[in-house]
Amino acid sequence: MNLFEEYIERYTKRVEKIDAAPSATMLHSNRTLYELLRRRHETMLKEWRAGKPSCITADAAPYDLIEAMGMRAYSWEMAGDFLMRRFVPEYLRRIRATGFPDYGCDRVQLAASFIQAADAGEVPKPDCVCVTRADCNGMTEAMIWAGRHFDVPTVVIDCPLTTHVPFEERWEALQYVVEQFHDMIRLFEKEISGVKYDEGKLIESLEIYQQSRKYQAKFRELLKVKPCPVLGRDAGRMPPLDIVGDPLVVQYYREAAEEIEERVKAGIGAIKEEKARAGFLSSFPFFADGFAPLEERGVACPYYEVGPGALPVPTLEDEGTWGRKLSPIECQAAFPLSDPWLGTWQRRYEDVREACIDLDIDGLVHYAMPGCVTNNGNGRILAKKLEEELGVLSLEIQYHCQDEASFNEAEYAEKMHEFAELLIQRKQSKAKK
Repeated sequence: MNLFEEYIERYTKRVEKIDAAPSATMLHSNRTLYELLRRRHETMLKEWRAGKPSCITADAAPYDLIEAMGMRAYSWEMAGDFLMRRFVPEYLRRIRATGFPDYGCDRVQLAASFIQAADAGEVPKPDCVCVTRADCNGMTEAMIWAGRHFDVPTVVIDCPLTTHVPFEERWEALQYVVEQFHDMIRLFEKEISGVKYDEGKLIESLEIYQQSRKYQAKFRELLKVKPCPVLGRDAGRMPPLDIVGDPLVVQYYREAAEEIEERVKAGIGAIKEEKARAGFLSSFPFFADGFAPLEERGVACPYYEVGPGALPVPTLEDEGTWGRKLSPIECQAAFPLSDPWLGTWQRRYEDVREACIDLDIDGLVHYAMPGCVTNNGNGRILAKKLEEELGVLSLEIQYHCQDEASFNEAEYAEKMHEFAELLIQRKQSKAKK
């Protein structure tokens, strides 16, 4: 079977499992998420067989715009994140055999490994590449390499920093990205058969995103409630960013928000007794429940840095950052410019600080993935300033998020247990003062 057929089988089984034996602690709305993922891969398989153009992407790419051109936006970064555990070792082995460094971020390694997967017929070969310089340079360079490997049109969108600069410069940056989008449209329409930009499709896709943002905001607001109504795994769970224009995304977030609201009204907490609160920055182990060692000691985990509702992305009706309503293509350009990891450490610090205050976070786990040039350095600056200003403690822990072979479960649990006790003791000491 190709990878899409494997995914269809996987998510069919997950839906059947929830129907047969719903979890008492996990959100039942996860069923809709798995149904969404199954339907997506069924559609992608049909498109592949029919020869629909595919554009590989990563990070903060203009997914809605790509699909409005009649192509399938396929993030190899997201594909790597959702790759089934049994395939990860082989995909990593294949990419490392090419000389790709094994000491870098394993998310980048896995995304790059889809070059071999496409050559092997496990996923479609791309017709073009579109990435942005708005997040992880390592991921961007890996996708540029993929474009060269397959000799297809490759566009890299340059994204200026837009924080702590005058409004005029922010607006100029937005228009600069819009100009690059128009150049990309002209290139892809010229070079790829069947590609034609349809603004109506872009508007439709952005409106669906706007609806999902409303429920994501409600989801995030409900996480402020104590006791925390969800486990950490659900607080950070979300569909891949390259699924756009699908009303089932809205349905998932609506059902999740409504389900959480019911728990809040009933006073139901996800853990037995909430004694403190923690958040995760950058990442967490995808192959294990990295939140459980904290939760079993009484520390709730309502916050993941880029989880549902965390991304401050403007919508068509939002005048916010830009001081005016945006055109559809301007709204899409605002997406990469709003990436939380595009900017200086101050940008990230302000986002994390606000979340710590809103969600009453006592401690942060800095999941410092080896080779993460985006977050590892400024993470220590954040840790120092957040403790000084808010009294928020930090734990830096270094593991890959996908490469299970490098993970020491006992060591990880021990560090988490120690951190949990420290957070609880600190909170109890504050309460006595």
